[in-house]
Amino acid sequence: MPKPIHEMSQWDVSVHNSRVPEEEWQATRELTHVATQILTNRDEYLAPERREIGRRIGDQQLEMFVVCAPSEALEQQFQQWASDFIAIHDIATDSSPRILAGLAAATQRKVQKLVIRRQGHGMALATLEFAELPGANGQMLRVYSTRVDADSQQRAALARVLLAYSRLGVVMVGDLPQHALDTALQPLRDGIARGPWPGRQLLFVPLSPAGALHQLASHIGGRSGVQVSIAPQAVKPSDAWTSISNTWN
Repeated sequence: MPKPIHEMSQWDVSVHNSRVPEEEWQATRELTHVATQILTNRDEYLAPERREIGRRIGDQQLEMFVVCAPSEALEQQFQQWASDFIAIHDIATDSSPRILAGLAAATQRKVQKLVIRRQGHGMALATLEFAELPGANGQMLRVYSTRVDADSQQRAALARVLLAYSRLGVVMVGDLPQHALDTALQPLRDGIARGPWPGRQLLFVPLSPAGALHQLASHIGGRSGVQVSIAPQAVKPSDAWTSISNTWN
């Protein structure tokens, strides 16, 4: 079973190429602290009514039926409900699923799946994963990974929608040379420039020494009004979550 995020002693080898000696962490209370700040009282936590994107069909699965492209349908939902959420995007890393698993374990919940299906056929067009944290007014704060199970065109489109409509977009950055990083950031630049991009906060979390990231990311928002910040290097998952939660708060 996945460990709570504050007990994860290191990133998986596959997550990034940085050569960080294995070490034991000191368990932190960061996740509990954040959940307490988001949650105002026990009554709100137990409130039975809350609006969700997708219809719940199980303890860890929701579904949404669409008559258009999944990215278009999801964008319409975000525009209609204007919900606050965090989206975590991976560049040269696969760390976001590990963060979701750690958050779910820390809150004794399961990683949730939102399955987007074609109306009238039931065919799955895309599957998104997210973790939930107790939020204010009986709502749950969703933390999405942009690693979507869909065709290549919809994977990119859904990642853009998630980042664009998130209250906080997080970009996890693995170890890349400058030219490769510049290329990898181009879709993000294009998405912000093309719009719509209502999200105002974008946080980059490097998994290796930031190097060229400071120069390349600082101008990524252009004149869009998107506030870009760069976190300290995240040697372990709790480092990443500390930076994410500090920015959120």
